Amino acid sequence: MEREELTTQDVKTYPPAAPVPATPRFGSLAGSLIEINRLSPDAPVSPPA
Repeated sequence: MEREELTTQDVKTYPPAAPVPATPRFGSLAGSLIEINRLSPDAPVSPPA
């Protein structure tokens, strides 16, 4: 397999496109953590001795 050369245009195109796939991923992660914390709010806390 031959690798393509990385051009200046590729470097200029990537940073604005990077948030597009990251937004739903981080949004779903945040939503999952919020729902887990809503259903069992004291789970990370150890019970009193």
